[in-house]
Amino acid sequence: MGSGMVKTGKAILFYAGAAALCVPPLFVFVWMILTGLKTGIQNISYPPEFFFTPTLENFRAVFQQHNFFRYLLNSLIIATFATAISLVLGLPAAYSIAKYRQNKIGIIILIARMTPFVSYLLPWYIIFRYLKLIDTYFALTLTHLIITMPMVIWLMVSFFESIPA
Repeated sequence: MGSGMVKTGKAILFYAGAAALCVPPLFVFVWMILTGLKTGIQNISYPPEFFFTPTLENFRAVFQQHNFFRYLLNSLIIATFATAISLVLGLPAAYSIAKYRQNKIGIIILIARMTPFVSYLLPWYIIFRYLKLIDTYFALTLTHLIITMPMVIWLMVSFFESIPA
């Protein structure tokens, strides 16, 4: 009977901890939705208004005043190209690092991943301006490769190392 109570206590503690970890992200999500349903004045009012008449004006404005679907399509194109190129180039690199124990190259890629993304922006901008690539898919895709390529390589190195020879 004592072990059953311990087991129940552990289960209660586990679910209470899981609920405690889920509350902050859920709060942020709900706050974001509520902010979208309020007017601009209600959003900046102090103290915050929790009881209000919802409006869809903010969402209507996004679709009517801005070219939202074009921006969404641009993001989809860049994400697709960056992911595809990262996989095409990153998988063989990860396999090579894992199977041939190329730890020095792995460390260099890790350092590239740890370097703040912002530190690449100015050199990239100067290069892209010189090559007249500003505001092109190609330039944005290359910029996104700075993040996606090392991530693909590091995730896949551990996968390839787990495969038996």
